[in-house]
Amino acid sequence: MFINYIAEKKYKVTFLAAIFSGIIAHGFMLTNKISFHDDIGTLFSVGGGRTSGRWFLEVIYEMLSKSVGKYSMPLWGGGISILFIALMACIIIDILKIDELISCMVAGAIFVTFPVITSTFYFMFNAGCFFFALFLCVLAVWLVEKCNIWIGGIGGIICITLSLGIYQAYFGVGIVLVLFILLRECQINDNPKKIINIIMKHGMVQVLGMVSYIICLKISLRGYSGELTAYQGIDTIGKISVGDIIKRAGYAYSNFGKFISGNTGDVLGGTALNMVVSVLSIAILFNLLYIFIKIKSILIKLIYLGIVLVIPLGMNIIYPMTTETTYIYSLMRYPLVFIWILSLYLLELNKEHAKGIKFKIVKGVILAGTIISFVYFTYIANVAYMKSAFLQEQTISYYTTLITQIKSSDGYKDDYPVVYVGAGNVTDLTITTNDRYKVNILWIVREDLESWINDYAYVEFMRYHCGFSPVIISEAEIEDWSEINQMPTYPDCGSIKIIDEKVIVKLGENSR
Repeated sequence: MFINYIAEKKYKVTFLAAIFSGIIAHGFMLTNKISFHDDIGTLFSVGGGRTSGRWFLEVIYEMLSKSVGKYSMPLWGGGISILFIALMACIIIDILKIDELISCMVAGAIFVTFPVITSTFYFMFNAGCFFFALFLCVLAVWLVEKCNIWIGGIGGIICITLSLGIYQAYFGVGIVLVLFILLRECQINDNPKKIINIIMKHGMVQVLGMVSYIICLKISLRGYSGELTAYQGIDTIGKISVGDIIKRAGYAYSNFGKFISGNTGDVLGGTALNMVVSVLSIAILFNLLYIFIKIKSILIKLIYLGIVLVIPLGMNIIYPMTTETTYIYSLMRYPLVFIWILSLYLLELNKEHAKGIKFKIVKGVILAGTIISFVYFTYIANVAYMKSAFLQEQTISYYTTLITQIKSSDGYKDDYPVVYVGAGNVTDLTITTNDRYKVNILWIVREDLESWINDYAYVEFMRYHCGFSPVIISEAEIEDWSEINQMPTYPDCGSIKIIDEKVIVKLGENSR
């Protein structure tokens, strides 16, 4: 079976399109180390582990750290990520039975260039593991579809358990794939029982996978005496009321409506694709409506309508999975890529009718829209990486100057501890403003030099990028503030001073 997959042309096209597109879109990030924010603080770890619900990510970290080591390496982590995405794309093409080579090629390119991938590569320390989780999520659906109930069911549950144990945001990908399968079944099947059986089969695997994940998480936390953090509402697992879930589902639909109507937020990187998304949505509705009209059974029509209405929730399932007041980061929005895949999938479902002028127009619109999207995604990724490269150079230069002034201060000794007062509140009117980049993905890219200088990981940034690692003590250890309160703030003269054998660096006003 595996040999047949390798030999079949559509899988070759999908795989090679994903690999090639991944290199064109992310080649700069793969061959340069842009490390800032969470990445610079976790160069040798995985960040949030068990306490963030990522129990299996912690297992992977422990296995690597005790053997070859765990590092945030761009070419290695990024290359593995692209490989997993390419394999995932081939599996999805198989699940959805997409045969048109142009659709396979575009799908492979869209999967690997969607801006969520670009955002995730700014957290390269976890990128490879995250996209392994994405691959497992898709593999679970494939196993249920292709194998007998026992092998497919057990394998699917294991895949979902491990996927959620690495990163929970990809759960919606499996949900959407199941919904897409059901769209096809409604089109070709007149037997409601078969459709209900598919719902039950996949539904049970998804639910049991989630239950298994929660059990493994609780066992993992108990073994290490840990508690879940409140970050993104992960501590509410198993405690969310039905009413709260319904409310959060409402947020999912509301956000989906904004997305397809042009309010792209930080996923698409600006307004350039607003019209494309809107036009693709109209083409999708046209194809969905055609299938609905052709279905003869009233019961299947109702099932089909229900499936269509649930698809937006599947793409935005992250909302019911998080707290209602929490901002949904672009890293958590990958299921939205299936808006583009749905348009290609519906072309496949209706290809027997594509000879009519209406279908030819719709097909042309969808192919043009998806190709334009791929080109734009690739372009905006390169813009983002270029801006970040300059910001990193500017931040290194800024901190290098600061370090030089610290070591040049009157009476400085390298065994004196350094106290950064008012860190995160630097205001410098002389720094560069990088305001000519039209990119809106991920706040790290949207923000300018002032935000980079004031990032929480400034100590790690100076340590790894500038080689400055003095003994650091906190503001809380200072008893006498009388002289420090009289000091100006950096970069003004007198903002760095030796007091009581401590190097006081007044970056901003302290909180006392």
